[in-house]
Order: sequence, then C-alpha cells, then structure tokens
Amino acid sequence: MDDSPAGSTQAVDPRTGHPTTSGADESAAEGQATPPTDVPSSSSIPVAGGTASRAAGSEPAQEFSFDPWAGGPQPPDLLPRLAEVAKITDPVLRQQVEANVRLRTQREVTAFTDQQREAKAQAKAIVDQGGDLGNVPAKLLLQMDVPGRQALHDYVVAGASPANDLVTYYHLRNQALDDPSSFQTVDIANHMAKLDAGDYRELLQLQMAL
Repeated sequence: MDDSPAGSTQAVDPRTGHPTTSGADESAAEGQATPPTDVPSSSSIPVAGGTASRAAGSEPAQEFSFDPWAGGPQPPDLLPRLAEVAKITDPVLRQQVEANVRLRTQREVTAFTDQQREAKAQAKAIVDQGGDLGNVPAKLLLQMDVPGRQALHDYVVAGASPANDLVTYYHLRNQALDDPSSFQTVDIANHMAKLDAGDYRELLQLQMAL
C-alpha cells in the first residue's frame, strides 16, 4: 500500500530504482551551509624579525621585538684566554702560547674596531642625508655595539646637529696629545651626539694622522 500523501507523486531514478530527492528537499539541502575546506589549521602571525605560526583557535603567539640596548656585538676579551693559558704547566710553552694569544687577540680587536667604525659611519651618513632611525637597515644596526646605537639615537634626537660638548672634545683632544696609542683605539663615532660637525671631523682626521 502506498503511504505517500494523497495526490502526491514521487519521482523514481530509472537508473537505480530509488526515489529521488524532492525539489523542496533539494532547496533545503542547498540552503545548508557547507563547511569550508580551505581553512588552514594554523595561521602565520607577522612579528618583528619574522613570522610565528599558531594553531587555529589557540591564543595568538606573543610578539618579540629587537632590543637595541642589549645584546650588541662585543670585542674579543683577552682575560678569559689568558686564564686558559695559565693552566699550561710548561713555563716555556706557556710563554709562547701567551705571546701568540695576545697577538691574535689584538688583531681581532683591531678588526672589530674597524668594522664598528665602518658600520657607524654608514648609519651616521644616512641620518646626515635626512634620514632617521627608521631608514637605517636593521642589519646595519645589528652590526653596531650598544654604545654606537645609543650615540646614533641621541644624534637623531639632536636633529643631526648636536651642540658641542667641550668636556668631551677637550678630553679626546688631550688624549690624542698625551696618549696617542690609546686615542687610536677610541671609537669617536660613539661621541657623535656630543660633537658638532667641525670638531667631529677634526678628531677623526687627527686619529687617522697618528
């Protein structure tokens, strides 16, 4: 006996022999939301220095940022090396090794100082041409030590035209006259925010002339 409502007919799929879905049922099915299939299980979050991924539905990853006042490069330290040399029991060998370590460290410090001067000169030139800290490449800032970053920051704050600090100027000039060797190791760029353009250039030329 047919249980379908009176006056209604139900289409049959001739291929399978099964009833087909009615038009009303098809409309209802079409009205149902289809779950998206292209939603990623994780998302990339832009952060300083790169991106961090987090799983969908989890708490956002905590952003990290570059701290310009910490973690800068530092020159080689002679003292820990000498402490290791002191462990050598043979006095003749120890003396030879110590001489080699001192020479090697001195060369490394000289290379480090030259690299610092070059990086700071490039950063200062960007500011002198009208730029600010945002125009200095991050890679260049990372090459600079913390005193150099601080000096560059203060130089920008002074509008690339700092007032001359006479105490700093005469201290450096007297050092050049009284102790030329130690003056040669001074990174004058670390004082860029305390010297006007004329005195800064004078001290650089004095250092190169020694």
